[in-house]
Amino acid sequence: MWNQYKVSAGNIKPLSAEQREPYAYLRDYAVANRAMVFWLDSNVPEQLALFEKIMSDVEPGTPYLGWFSNDVEGEFSSVEIASRHGVYVLAADWFSNLTVFSGTKPKYAPAKKPPRPALENKIYVTYTFTEGDNFQYNQHRMRVMWDDPARGKVPLNWTSSPLLHEGAPAILNYYLNTATENDLLIAGPSGAGYFYPNAWPDASFGEFLKQTQHYLKKTGMTIPYVLNRVDSQNVPLTPFKASAYEEEYDVPGLFISYEDKYGVEIVNDSLPVSTIRGISTAQDGLQVLQEAKANWDGESPLFVSLGLLAWSMTPSDAVKLGLAERFFNRNSWLGDCEIAA
Repeated sequence: MWNQYKVSAGNIKPLSAEQREPYAYLRDYAVANRAMVFWLDSNVPEQLALFEKIMSDVEPGTPYLGWFSNDVEGEFSSVEIASRHGVYVLAADWFSNLTVFSGTKPKYAPAKKPPRPALENKIYVTYTFTEGDNFQYNQHRMRVMWDDPARGKVPLNWTSSPLLHEGAPAILNYYLNTATENDLLIAGPSGAGYFYPNAWPDASFGEFLKQTQHYLKKTGMTIPYVLNRVDSQNVPLTPFKASAYEEEYDVPGLFISYEDKYGVEIVNDSLPVSTIRGISTAQDGLQVLQEAKANWDGESPLFVSLGLLAWSMTPSDAVKLGLAERFFNRNSWLGDCEIAA
């Protein structure tokens, strides 16, 4: 848990936490729940051994709240280690007043999905905001984007944590009760918590999904966005893990990965899986769409799933992409995730 406690010794008075390091946001929740607090770097062999021991001593389905060191390098290796031991991650080190928010009550009706249009010979484009594995993103950055006046002008998927249902119902109340018909909340990586499915032990994976499925159902986030990595590389779902999503989560389809490519495949002849093509600017997205049009043979529908980097893009960028895309391709359609899946 990063920035939760600071211990030092010396003959010089240290600077306060406010001057030297960010406020320890999650400390109150750790104390209230008598949680075990530790800070270990999985890329340091001596610390990795202790990290692995802690992970191996807990039951499958145990949450790890906080984050890791070394940015992306620490994220990939640490989430994979946690997943191998049946532990899911909840990025919450910057979440404010979690003890208060977890005491609020859900008062929402999940958004109604628009009717599925008949499939036509067109290019179908889906826009999905990333970062839904991140509890503090739901509290901070997502609210900034949500207040963009352009929100609601084009269909958008907002990855969010289904665990808001218990961790911060008041926040989820706001999003679901103010959503337009063009806003659809879907489950962030990789369902109820951030984990890599292939790394998770087969023996407990199905049961974990079964136990957490009610979070997706109650919040209406029935389509998950999955991140799946082994040795820090994106990999496809194994047939077993894909079947578990279909059977235990009862998903109509899912998004996967954050790649430099897009595409749709039907896994196990029954589960639609759409690969997310990541972009960080509207110009990136425009280039992808122009290339899609140029390479499309026009003989069958083409599905393009764009993942909008939430830290650099907003609904206004999605509107720019929508206008440009309609301008250069009259035979296209801006669809939501249900169409793409």
